[in-house]
Amino acid sequence: MSEVPSSRPRLSSALLEVGLAIAGLLVGSVVFLVLQVLGLIPTEGALGLGVGMAAGPAITLGAVAVYRKLGALVDATEQARFGEQAEWAAPFARASLAGSLGIVVLGIAGAIGGSFVLGVGLEAIGVSVEEQGAIVELVDGFKSGGERLPMILLVVSALALAPMAEELLFRGLVFRRIASRGNSWPEAYALSAAVFAAIHTNPVGFLVYLWLGVVFAESYRRSGRLWVAMLVHAGNNAFALSLLVWG
Repeated sequence: MSEVPSSRPRLSSALLEVGLAIAGLLVGSVVFLVLQVLGLIPTEGALGLGVGMAAGPAITLGAVAVYRKLGALVDATEQARFGEQAEWAAPFARASLAGSLGIVVLGIAGAIGGSFVLGVGLEAIGVSVEEQGAIVELVDGFKSGGERLPMILLVVSALALAPMAEELLFRGLVFRRIASRGNSWPEAYALSAAVFAAIHTNPVGFLVYLWLGVVFAESYRRSGRLWVAMLVHAGNNAFALSLLVWG
């Protein structure tokens, strides 16, 4: 790993990356709200919920674009100030294809198993972990004979759009950039997982999302391939969604 210039403390370097991610998410959210106010996005009923599910990944992809632009400005400023070229290559080697697929299987098992253990532990102290309210409402509406389109949008979002967008932002940018600049692994894992958990706006389930963020990051680190983290993320979401629909 390259070293962060001494003029910029290591923790400040890591927190700046989190700030860039949050700034990107804020910009994406503002654009989404403006489109809602203009009436270009449905907000009422089951269709509104379904579009809202798909809008989340769209906002996250917008955040990726903003993050990259802001990150490039920060890198240029640092190079001019410290005379050091930023290096953003992933600080870990790539596993073989077979090894990467094995990591996918282990990652999904770890994500589901750890979530279950955390859920049981929280239940033991009187805290009931539940899925996000909008998702539960949408699934319940579908099971009671509601429209199919909102459910289709939810499935596409949960199994494809969200894993892709969230892994690009939280592991492909936040985790990788923090780890690449000489920061310790605990900082890279903790900060990328914490902001990932926070954006799901589910305080009761924060620890579960925190665990998932760590598992997805570890899948990326061990494989060196971002698509591995995306598949682990999609597999976990598929299991959770299947429980809601058929459990």
